[in-house]
Amino acid sequence: MSRTVLMTGGTGMIGSRLGLELLERGDKVIFPIRSARTRLESKIRVYNSAFNIKDYEAQVIEGKDIILPNFCFDKTELQSLKKEQIDVLYATAGAIDFDPEKAELVKRTNVDGFYNTLELAEVLDIPLVVVFSTAYVGGKFHGKFLETDLDRDQCWNNTYEESKFRGEVEAHEWAERTGRKIIIVRPAIVIGAPETISFAGYYYVFKSLWIVGNHARQQLAQDSPKYFGTGIRVLHNSDLLSLPITMLCRKESTANLVPVDWLCKTVLAISELAISEKEDVVGKTFNLTHPNPVPMHWLIETSAKLVGVTNLSLEEPDQAATREDIQRLLYGNGLLHRLQKQFDTAIREYVPYMCTRLTFDNRNVRNVLGDDYEEPPEIDEVFLAERLDYAKKLHFKEQGGLSSSKKMLTKSHPLLNKAY
Repeated sequence: MSRTVLMTGGTGMIGSRLGLELLERGDKVIFPIRSARTRLESKIRVYNSAFNIKDYEAQVIEGKDIILPNFCFDKTELQSLKKEQIDVLYATAGAIDFDPEKAELVKRTNVDGFYNTLELAEVLDIPLVVVFSTAYVGGKFHGKFLETDLDRDQCWNNTYEESKFRGEVEAHEWAERTGRKIIIVRPAIVIGAPETISFAGYYYVFKSLWIVGNHARQQLAQDSPKYFGTGIRVLHNSDLLSLPITMLCRKESTANLVPVDWLCKTVLAISELAISEKEDVVGKTFNLTHPNPVPMHWLIETSAKLVGVTNLSLEEPDQAATREDIQRLLYGNGLLHRLQKQFDTAIREYVPYMCTRLTFDNRNVRNVLGDDYEEPPEIDEVFLAERLDYAKKLHFKEQGGLSSSKKMLTKSHPLLNKAY
């Protein structure tokens, strides 16, 4: 049965993949976006190179923004949308940024913008809102964070996590106040298809390492005296670069990665049950996490080798050397000191996820889907290699070319300016 769907965040990695799934199953999808339609189309073509929006029942409304009341729809537009009798709103829009300097933007988008989204759902009389939160709403909580958990007196690693917590609280209060239906989905660390063009999150850490490694290789090829005695060298009979810099990683930490295609199919399966008003679905929260997350140290070491680097030093954060020890043992070498500082600067917002004590259950997902539940694919070296090999082939560049990507990233990260 085809449905009419309103999708926020259609140009994001999750929104574009989910939008394609909805269109391909015959739903009408309404995309309010800030940018031009061509941007939405290019994002969806990542997953289907032959995609032509004219072949589907899609309505793209440009110049709309969730941070504005009613997304800046005028009365005539709202009346027209209400006549569409929209069945469900997928609220995928949000700002995923851990940089403290972007905190106000994150709050404005993920808290105020989400509030506007709920208000719009009420104005348009949409019976169900699928709320996209994050599994890491648990922040610095130690242990298993259940789907029934929300406020455990936890602190957060960044404004992004806290904003998603605020969004969940708002969603529950709104549903109780209005009598409308919600479900909340909490994705883990979402990783794109191999042919992705979005190199944030997991990709960004190893993009930074790849850049440092490539710069070192260039200097070694020029026989730069700065590298003498540093331990930085290309290993004999191997193309791997020995790079003795440190990364913090808690031995007990796991990396909970899920592929975007699995995520979207699972969300649709759950939301279909909610639309049909299955009692044990509406109002619940679902952790879209991997039941068998890989050890964080394995992920780091394997991914590093896939971008050509080995002999990193993984250090327990609770057993970290004193400043004096570090200065004596590592920073005594000026080059290693600079490389360490540059790399630390580049990945500083991601370190909490390498040292997390959070784990998750997904019993709600399993219970409501029953025999229809499909586990995400195993995160093994082949899975990672497919994605990193493609990223290296593109030089980890964002859509729009390497120069624009470089300019955008170096504004916040001095590493990237020095490494190219």
